[in-house]
Amino acid sequence: HWFFWSNQAIFNDSGEVIEYQAVGRDITERVRSEQVQKTLYQLTQAANQASGLQELYEAIHEIIAQVMPADNLYIALYNEETNLLSAVYHVDQFDSPNVTLAPGKGMTAYVVASQKTLLCDETRYKEMMVRGEIEAIGTPPKIWLGVPLIVENKTIGVITVQDYQDVNAYGELEQRILEYVSTPLASIITRYLAQAQVREYSEAKELLYQAGQQIKEARNIEQLYQSLYTSISRSCDCDTLIASSYDASKKLIEAEIVIHDGEMQDISGLPAIPLATTGEGLQSVVIRTGQPILVNDFGQYLANTQGTDAYYVSDNEEVVVYRARPTDEKVARSVIAVPLKRNRQVVGLVQIMSYRQNAYTNENLHFLEALATQVAISANNAYLYQQAQSEIARRAKAEEELKTMNTE
Repeated sequence: HWFFWSNQAIFNDSGEVIEYQAVGRDITERVRSEQVQKTLYQLTQAANQASGLQELYEAIHEIIAQVMPADNLYIALYNEETNLLSAVYHVDQFDSPNVTLAPGKGMTAYVVASQKTLLCDETRYKEMMVRGEIEAIGTPPKIWLGVPLIVENKTIGVITVQDYQDVNAYGELEQRILEYVSTPLASIITRYLAQAQVREYSEAKELLYQAGQQIKEARNIEQLYQSLYTSISRSCDCDTLIASSYDASKKLIEAEIVIHDGEMQDISGLPAIPLATTGEGLQSVVIRTGQPILVNDFGQYLANTQGTDAYYVSDNEEVVVYRARPTDEKVARSVIAVPLKRNRQVVGLVQIMSYRQNAYTNENLHFLEALATQVAISANNAYLYQQAQSEIARRAKAEEELKTMNTE
């Protein structure tokens, strides 16, 4: 608490001091109000001056550090659509951030689910663990304070401070300050995210146009998919790209192109895969349904499904069936698979893969979908072009042979 003291000397008729009087007033609420107002003003200034989200997060950290210990602070944003938490800003003495993950049962997830502040010391931490409300994640702090960031009754994230040494680092005062500023802070972050989304949409639209032009200009299959790989790599992770064709008469899926780490792979020994029964296999599901699939935990997906129609590039740069891999191999964690259609019929599919779990979003899927139509058309044109070139070469050779025969 803060007090304002007023001291006054009491004199007698002779002008001598006979006593001192001190009057104290509790001004804690006034100080809190002033701190909050100052913090809000600084946040507003930071929002107007920051050139981007990272700079904004750094400014928020500096402002919070002026009113409470903040050596360890992080901001995690929650995506309700994907049910993922992303550590967009993280400063910590001991732990590295899990960049993007499902909420789980950590304290941050608890705040997201409850939409309530959590001030947790070691005693409460152990009690919550015993009750099964949370699970141990990272280095346990002496005191942990997490406040939900709420906009229109929806939790968009959590701002957290924690201290590994001083159990008294945070209390009611720090909790109230962080709660007071959390609402305007959530609004500021939401506004910046919306602005960033608009910029990303504009950039994606331009990238989509450029990719479409490059794909249309491709004169052979290798050039076509190399252009596609390059374009996708500019917008998201793409450790591997696999393009497969589908023969409906034979019900066979055959890999035509595999690009890994920018290099075209030898697939001459790779067998065609029979179309799996309904509901089995990732490629087969895409072909049967004609719908794209986004998987952010590929290993779990395969464990929950049947079939063997998945490839991966081994450490020896060989393309092999996914289920035949050694357990210690580095393999894809996230996958997007999109059908290729011609005359409304599925004629193949394109898959992009990342070693990172939770690497893809719906925006990445929509981007690949938008390119898929052009890819299917251009692939057919490339085949026709190659056939025409082959026919021209065959006729030229035949004419040359005929001329040779006539001169003999």
